[in-house]
Formats: sequence, structure tokens, C-alpha cells
Amino acid sequence: MRNIILGTAGHIDHGKTSLVKALTGIDADRLKEEKERGITIDIGFASYGFPDGTRLGIVDVPGHERLIKNMLAGVGGIDIVMLVIAANEGIMPQTREHLMICDLLKIKRGLVAVTKIDIAEKEWLELVVDDIKEYIRGTFLEGCPIVPVSSVTGENLNDLIGELAKIASEVEEKSPEGLFRLPVDRVFTMKGLGTVLTGTLLSGKVNQNDEVEIFSGGTSAKNWEGIRTKVRGIQCYNKHVSIAVAGQRTALNLQGVEKKSIARGDVVSIPDALRPCYMIDGKFLLLKEASKFLKNRARIRFYTGTKEVMGRIILLDRERLEPGDNAYVQFRLEEPIFALAGDRYIVRFYSPVETIGGGTILDTNPLKYRRKKMGVVIKNLEVLEKGSLSEKLSLQILKQGVRGEDIEGLRSWIDEIPTTVEEAIEQSLQSKEIVLVDKGKKHYVHRDIFGRLKEEVLSELDSFHKKNPLKFGISKEEIRNKMGNDLPQKLVEAVLKGLEKGNDIVVEKSIVRLASFEIRLESDQEDLKERILKFYKNGGVQPPLVEEIYKDLRIDSRKMGDLISILLKEEKLVKIDSSLCFYREVFDKVKEMTIRYLTKNKKMTVADLRNMIKTTRKYAVPLCEYFDSINLTIRTGDERVLREK
Repeated sequence: MRNIILGTAGHIDHGKTSLVKALTGIDADRLKEEKERGITIDIGFASYGFPDGTRLGIVDVPGHERLIKNMLAGVGGIDIVMLVIAANEGIMPQTREHLMICDLLKIKRGLVAVTKIDIAEKEWLELVVDDIKEYIRGTFLEGCPIVPVSSVTGENLNDLIGELAKIASEVEEKSPEGLFRLPVDRVFTMKGLGTVLTGTLLSGKVNQNDEVEIFSGGTSAKNWEGIRTKVRGIQCYNKHVSIAVAGQRTALNLQGVEKKSIARGDVVSIPDALRPCYMIDGKFLLLKEASKFLKNRARIRFYTGTKEVMGRIILLDRERLEPGDNAYVQFRLEEPIFALAGDRYIVRFYSPVETIGGGTILDTNPLKYRRKKMGVVIKNLEVLEKGSLSEKLSLQILKQGVRGEDIEGLRSWIDEIPTTVEEAIEQSLQSKEIVLVDKGKKHYVHRDIFGRLKEEVLSELDSFHKKNPLKFGISKEEIRNKMGNDLPQKLVEAVLKGLEKGNDIVVEKSIVRLASFEIRLESDQEDLKERILKFYKNGGVQPPLVEEIYKDLRIDSRKMGDLISILLKEEKLVKIDSSLCFYREVFDKVKEMTIRYLTKNKKMTVADLRNMIKTTRKYAVPLCEYFDSINLTIRTGDERVLREK
């Protein structure tokens, strides 16, 4: 079954609700006040099923100029607009404003229903139709069907249904594979069920018993409230279903949520899917019909989905915008919204309340910009507006700097199908625009950031080698600390791996050095190294401690440590603990004797080792502990046994 959303539009008292009732048999006016006053105050809903199985969800909107806020809550997510114009009055102010709004929302298809033809003379009707044709020229409705109809007599009602069926067949159905998003337009309670909310399912799908999160308001991105709950039941067009998909009018019965905690403008999605944003970058068109120019930092009303918030509009490259012009802008909102790049928005003057323009959201997580760098900002916004999906995602990853971004964050940033996002990411990986730093989490950084970090590592190593010519290198942890210890460990590892792959560095265990670096000893240093080695060789199974040697040789501990490190690297010494080393040949002999002893006697104490190699407990204890650490032996009580391989 195909699911298409139709929205009405038009001036007050032009017969929108009556026409919906004539088509569907459903009175979309549900409020007592609406029935008493005979006007639509809030959005109403109905549906119509075509013979081919297509289901038309209908959103009926109020036509009064003071109710545009409610109208805007209803038109988000519609596929087709039915512009209703009364034959006895023709084009009126809200006819114009509603059409402008639909045009700004980039609704692509629709028709015009000329109502009340039962009270209009034929000649007058012809003049009205001609006037409509002229008026819609240059809009998305140019060339659309114009159907004169009467909700009272039913005249031409079948013609209208036929035209709607034809247009509906041309609409590309929304994919159920996108991120589940349901902007809330109505909340109420039902006896025996509890809280129910409704909305037009923008993308994705939701199943009964799914865990969802209601992304609610707040006064800043830090204090917004998310409510996790479970879907107890689903209705689409007054029928209980187990799953709802994009393009359907949907009602969700939620578990354990009070009505007062949800409001129009909230968004229901999967847990942790959306991020609160109080700054928005976008491309903005100031309508040529606007009554005045727009000043930089003007206070405005911002609408997206079913949400209205107050804020200010920042003109990024000018101080005023003339009617009919467009520009890149930043909105700074007074409370956060939950939107994605690619969503449409509408802007109205704060006062007087007048629809003045709208556009496309380009970025939901921008920075505050400095005028000096506005050239780069504008260039980046051009990419977000006109670039390929892979270019947009790469730019978003670049903007995150060393933090990078993972696949879930990218899916929660832009209104695209997840598989499409993954394909675009793969393109960027193939072109080496981005770098994968964590395969498990699918976390990426931009190549510019990755390249900069590589240069920083090389610079740190070069500086280290110049200051420490006798050290083999620096530990990975030290590198991370020098670069900023908030740097993700996976990123540091990826940078080092990239440098190693390019033969720029050598990584040995946890020590890193430049590939071009070699320790070169001066003749006096070489002589000192040999004297140290002689101390250990002569010491046999009772070698001097490190601090004893540098006292005898009267050299500082740092130089002593560097030279011992070289001897360890050359495998002429074996390090038993921080103070004790053994001459390699002596150690190998002790190790061989230990293995023979344990093979024959099965177990050995510290005293056994001491007596066997004729040393003291001072050396026997650390030797036994070292044999444990290299998995040669296992300690059981006061004894050691050979570890089985």
C-alpha cells in the first residue's frame, strides 16, 4: 500500500473542511469551538483510499491569518497540496500566504480546487479560473489541474478525485529505511489507553513495542529533556496496526508518559538519535512579497516540522537583505530544536507577524563565526548546499576536528537513508578524503586533521631526538600527552600506524622513533658504555645495583640510564627490575640451571636458587619474581614450578 499525505491550503471560509468532508465523509473539525464558530481553528485529519490501494492521509489546516502558526504545524511532511479557492471570492490574502509557504517548503505537486461553484455565476467562475491561472504562473502549481467543485451538490467531485489519484500516482513514496522521525502535532489522553500523540511520519518506520525517545523542549541545548518510553500501540487512519511507515498519519499510544510532558513541536525518534541544536545554518530566501527589508540580527519566528521557536537571524555576509534576495544565514534560537540537515524551514517576522521567507537547513551543529573568516564559511556553506553527499559528510567530519565523527552521528545529522550515508562514506574513504580510525565504531577523521596530527608527531619525535640523542624513542602515551591527553587513543594509534606504514617512524612495542634516527655515541660515551658493561660482567651473579655504578663512575643518573638502555637494546644486559640488571651470558646460564633444576626436582624455593647459583637472597628473590613475570615459572606458596607450555 502506498502512503501519500495531502494538505489543504487557502483562505478562511473558502470551504477546505467542507470539501474534505465531501471527499471522505469525515469532519476534520474536532473541537467544540470550531463547530460553534464554523471555522477551523487547529489542524484536522481525514483519509481517503483509492481503488489501487493508495491511502491519502489528509491534513486540513486553518485559513485565518492569526492561525498561520497552526497551519505551519500541519504542512510539514505533505506530498501534495490542494489549494482551495472559493469561486465567490477568488484569490485572498491567505491564499497568497499559504501558497508562498508551500512554495518555500518545496512541495512539488498539487492542484487547485475552486469551491462554492453552486453559488457562482458561470461567467464569474471563468474569470476566477483565468485569474488563478495567471496567479500560479511561476509557482510549483503552474500548469496544475484547476477543478471547479461543489461540496454541497457534489458537482465535479469525481473529477477532483480522479485528478488527485493521478497526482498521487506520480508522487515518489517515502522510504521506510530512513531514520524514524515523527514530529508531534497533537497530544491527548484516551480512557483505558493513556497518552496518545499523533503526527505525520516523516521517515523510517516504528513497530509496536519499540523503545523510542521523545525529544522535547528546554531553554538551551544543555537542559532539554528526553523521555524514553515504549510504544504500546499504533493506529494509522483509525486502524490498529503493528507497524507504521513513512508517509502515514500515525498515532502512538505510549507507555508511562503523562500528557503534560509532551507538546506540539516535540519529535519522537529512536533513542539517542537526535541532537538538540540552538544554532542553525541555512540558505534563506526573503520573499519578494515581504513588506520590508530584513536587518542583520533581527528577531524572528522560526518554524520547522511542527515546532515554533523565537530567535535571531544572522546575515553572514551583509547587514541587510532586500525582498527577493537570498543569503546564507545563521539562526540563533531561544530554545533548541531537533532537526536534520536537509529539512525545510519557514521564517516570519516577530512583529508584525508576517511570513517573510524560508529555506533549507544546511547544518544543525555550526560554530559561531568571525567576520574575518567569512570567506571560508561561505565556501563551506556552498558545499553543504550544492555538494555531493560524500562532500557534505566529509565537511561535517572536518568540522569536528580531532574528535571526528562516527557513522551514527552522521546519520543523525542529515536527512538521508542510512545505506546512502554509508555508500557516501565509502566513496570518501576510497578518495582518501577521510580516514577510518576506529573500525568497530566506524569512527572517522578528515584527512586534513589526520595529516596535521602526523606532522605534529614527526615534529615531536624530531624535537625529542635532538634533546635525547641517547634514547631510542618516546612512549606512545607520552606522545598522546604532548599532543593533548584528550586525544582519543584510537586516533593516536591510527596516526602512528599511518606513519609506520609510510616508513616515517619505527614502533617497537610501546616505543616510537623516527625511522631516520640512530644513536651515535661519541668515543667517550662508547668508552663509558663498555666500562658499565664490565661492571656487570665482573659482578657475575651478584652484579652492582644501578645506583651503585653511577656513584662509582661519578656520572649523572640520566646519562647512566641512557647508556644502560642502549646495552639492554643491544641485548648485552637483561633488566630484572628497576635497579637490577644481569650480564646476558650470566643470566642465560642462571636460567638454564633453573630449568634443569626444576625438571629434575619439580619445585624450587628462593633458598634453592640462592644455593644453586651461590648468590644471596638480595639477588635470588628478584630473579625468582622475574622468572614468574616471563612465564618461565609459577609461584605456589613459597615454591616455584615450571610453567607448562
